[in-house]
Amino acid sequence: MWLLLKKRIQCHTILQRKHVLHNSTCEICSEEDETPEHIISGCALGKAFWERLSMSAMVGWDVSSLHNLAPQGGVPAEEFSAFIALLLTT
Repeated sequence: MWLLLKKRIQCHTILQRKHVLHNSTCEICSEEDETPEHIISGCALGKAFWERLSMSAMVGWDVSSLHNLAPQGGVPAEEFSAFIALLLTT
């Protein structure tokens, strides 16, 4: 979670910057650079994940604003941040 919040997970954009990969295109959707935001909520797979959980407001959010998200999908406010952390790390 800390790496995600700091936007330092090993996504294609970061790996390209480190000269590990030649491009930063998402292998799933081939549409844009694979950034932390794209992996979690911008890619078609991420969008489908959040919509399946009835949490479509999570689509397109910035990972640095994780602490500011309002509870969604019927999850109690006290457990919402832990719920999101568990979803993102499994």
